[in-house]
Amino acid sequence: MPRCCHPIHGEFEPSYASVLVHGGGADKQRKDVQAAEEDTIVSCFTAWCDACERPYLLTEDVGMFPSASAHHAHKLILMVRLRPFLS
Repeated sequence: MPRCCHPIHGEFEPSYASVLVHGGGADKQRKDVQAAEEDTIVSCFTAWCDACERPYLLTEDVGMFPSASAHHAHKLILMVRLRPFLS
């Protein structure tokens, strides 16, 4: 389900990965996720929500991480690393 329509409990609570990537600030990670969503649709990272009429970060694999913030940190770093190859 879209992250925007089904909020994840404790989504931005700090984790080891998020602290390394974002310095421990939940607000910083939230802003980075929103920036990634507001950029262009990148099929392996974001999709379009018809209900909200906006892009959202794909989170189908969030259960493979110890927390949602760890998932987001990994996705954002991978997105930055792969961006030159995705455009």
